[in-house]
Amino acid sequence: MVIINILLLITGLLWVSYLAFPSRFYDGVILLTRMSAGLKLKEAKVDGHSMPYLEGGKGPPLVLLHGFGANKDHWLKVAPQLAKHFHLYLPDLAGFGDASRHVSSSYGVVSQVKRLQIFLEQIGEARVDVGGNSMGGYLAIMLAHKIPAQVNSLWLLAPAGIANAEPSDMFPSTSPFELSKAENPLVIETSEDFDALAGYCFHKIPMMPKKFRDVLLERAIRDSEFNHKIFTELNSDRITIEDTIAELSMPALVVWGDRDRVLHYSGMDTLKTKLVNGTFVLMPDIGHLPMIEASSASAIEYLSFRQRKNEWSDWSI
Repeated sequence: MVIINILLLITGLLWVSYLAFPSRFYDGVILLTRMSAGLKLKEAKVDGHSMPYLEGGKGPPLVLLHGFGANKDHWLKVAPQLAKHFHLYLPDLAGFGDASRHVSSSYGVVSQVKRLQIFLEQIGEARVDVGGNSMGGYLAIMLAHKIPAQVNSLWLLAPAGIANAEPSDMFPSTSPFELSKAENPLVIETSEDFDALAGYCFHKIPMMPKKFRDVLLERAIRDSEFNHKIFTELNSDRITIEDTIAELSMPALVVWGDRDRVLHYSGMDTLKTKLVNGTFVLMPDIGHLPMIEASSASAIEYLSFRQRKNEWSDWSI
């Protein structure tokens, strides 16, 4: 009876905390999720920016780059399986998540790639494998093009930057470069914007407690002005994957969901004609964020890819 009373008390306290302090409660859940994956929060100083990152796991170094408007925690669902085999580095890219934001700084492709080079120097890894989703995949490709001798392989999940893919539901025009802040579905200013973006990103939207949704909505609205600045600067460089990817010879795994409404999966066809050492996986009934919507399947695809490319046969997938 005593144990039951204690459990009821703990449950009540948690419920009160959730209702009264939803932001802190959400951050606490994220912290516990990081800890359960064996990840520790660290910080790099790059180009006048604080770049927090998560680090953990054992094995070859694997750097994973999040997409636009996202953060390092977008990899938390896939991290536990990967951390058994890789030493993970999950950074907040400059201008996103808990990283610094400076109005006077540039966040275009060239600037972000330079910061990633410095980040690799700071973590002390001479050679790494790099993965990225959406904008993160775009930056991973550009980083590999800039320092090919330091990038062993690429993992590209619905990478951005492909000019000649079919229009998507989010971007019915093939040239989203001139979108205003109000027109840009990636910039959230209202509750309706938040729900619309979730519908674009996921084929099956994950369940989320309302208070957590409200926390994420508040933070997205807070960052909307700066996100529009970054979006404009990223697109102002107008560097397309087609300009660079044919020159890359390292192994690359390309994963795309066939229900992606943000970036049409026809972009994979372009990569098939350009990548000389590519492996391609089209995931059925999955949207723009495979590492969240199909985390286990995404991890298995990546581990299988690494087994084939690295002659390791003793991994437990």
